[in-house]
Amino acid sequence: MELTNVCNYHRKCFLRSVHGTVGIIYVFLSVLTTLASAYNLDIESVAIHSGEIKSRFGYSVSLHQDQGAKWLLIGAPTAQTRQPGVTRGGAVYRCPLESGAYCQIIPFDTKGNSIRHNGTHYRDVEDKSNQWFGASLYASENGMIVACAPRYVYFSHRLDKREPVGTCYVAQGSSTTYEEYSPCRSRVDGLPLVTDQFHQQGYCQLGISAALTPKGRQLVIGAVGSWYWQGQLFSFNFENGPGRYDATTEGRAKDDYSYMGYSTAIGKFDSDDQEDYVVGVPRGRQLQGKVVLYTQNLTLLDTIKGEQFGSYFGYAVAVTDLDNNGLDDVIVGAPLFSDYNTDNTYETGRVYIYYQSANRGFNRRNKDVLDGHGSQSRFGQSIAAIGDIDNDGYPDIAIGAPYGGKEGRGVVYIYHGSMKGIITRMS
Repeated sequence: MELTNVCNYHRKCFLRSVHGTVGIIYVFLSVLTTLASAYNLDIESVAIHSGEIKSRFGYSVSLHQDQGAKWLLIGAPTAQTRQPGVTRGGAVYRCPLESGAYCQIIPFDTKGNSIRHNGTHYRDVEDKSNQWFGASLYASENGMIVACAPRYVYFSHRLDKREPVGTCYVAQGSSTTYEEYSPCRSRVDGLPLVTDQFHQQGYCQLGISAALTPKGRQLVIGAVGSWYWQGQLFSFNFENGPGRYDATTEGRAKDDYSYMGYSTAIGKFDSDDQEDYVVGVPRGRQLQGKVVLYTQNLTLLDTIKGEQFGSYFGYAVAVTDLDNNGLDDVIVGAPLFSDYNTDNTYETGRVYIYYQSANRGFNRRNKDVLDGHGSQSRFGQSIAAIGDIDNDGYPDIAIGAPYGGKEGRGVVYIYHGSMKGIITRMS
């Protein structure tokens, strides 16, 4: 969660940096270079947007297109808003791509905490303070936006327990219509006599990750805290409304603390015409981690397993067709991967690229591996498909190493696709 969406489509790339407590977004513009006759990143012409102190401005970013205009969406999960009685509930900003232009808060939720009469006096039934709204943020190609607050708290029916269930909002239609999605809250409120939701969905922390299908017809949300942090997925079809959804069920006790849903991405991995889901489970398989592929109705398609204990395989996931063969490939980050053969070298990070074969499957031997470039840099903590920025006909990716580079200030590495897959030498 610390570095997400460093890059996106439309041939734009974003480097997020946090200096002290003030978030700063650097937007590197894509230009046509006359020497190479290809698209590239112009690191000189930089547009800069700055947030307020202690807002964590830039924690998440995404590109948004609305009625032909392109915007930069920026999450600031500890920003102070004007919601009455709410302390640092978090916000999402819509910013022009030009440097110094004014950013506006998107009014997903302008209300304070809801209240209920408990027989003697009115009490809050929810707590939006410090809910981290904007911690996850995603925009679809048709202009829909989902933004989530995984630390949102709802009080149980008897108002005697705080349940960090999390919540998400979806904006549709030029960001003027907003709808809330909080299935774990509904579950808690539907069990008025249960004394402890800890082992069910009361701590589900919905919204630590979320993604929309390109046409905005389907929404998937990760909830890492369900069932002793086994984790859970919720899949919504917008035609059915927020009250109806598919959801994964509770697993075995050995799956506790697996964190399923820590990351999510969209791709196609079976023979039908619908998009499917890629889901990170970074503490699964006894801390080796795994990535799980599901259909939209959450039927299991495949599982890709990590290889090193504690590497957090699945912390970040992305999908693109790197070899341009018409089949989506899966890119997985393991930012805590360490080379134990070298003294004092740990958490260098590693990224795995798995190529989809013609029979719609993943041969574990048909993969490439990219290793980090410095101890403690956490290479692979963020990954994004950025389109074809060198104009060679093959998609490219960006990989974040938030503690790499000079004085640990962070680095974003660009890798190009090719007919044979990823070019393992960074560009």
